[in-house]
Amino acid sequence: MKWGVSRLIAEAKATPIVIPFWHIGMHNILPTRSPYIPQLFQRLTVFIGEPLDFSSWLDAHRTAQTSAVVIRRQLTEKLQDIMADLKLQAEVLHKDWNTKWPVSYRML
Repeated sequence: MKWGVSRLIAEAKATPIVIPFWHIGMHNILPTRSPYIPQLFQRLTVFIGEPLDFSSWLDAHRTAQTSAVVIRRQLTEKLQDIMADLKLQAEVLHKDWNTKWPVSYRML
């Protein structure tokens, strides 16, 4: 992961709440090759993680006068770990999903 998202978070005037999510199956619904016609009734899994608030973490690093580069790198590593966990959870849900309807939802 590049540090663009981390930089947006770190340099925002008001620290945003980040909603991480991972999706599997979108390539089956919206093909990346011609013809670009949406395919209905394909399996799609979207796993939405808990909202993330980095305010206190960023405040602590700013108070300690940590360099912007170090903040971005550490924040990127934190986000990478969170996204890797979301990916694993989404893959389990996608693989284990048993339903008669290809388009469904389930609340966890």
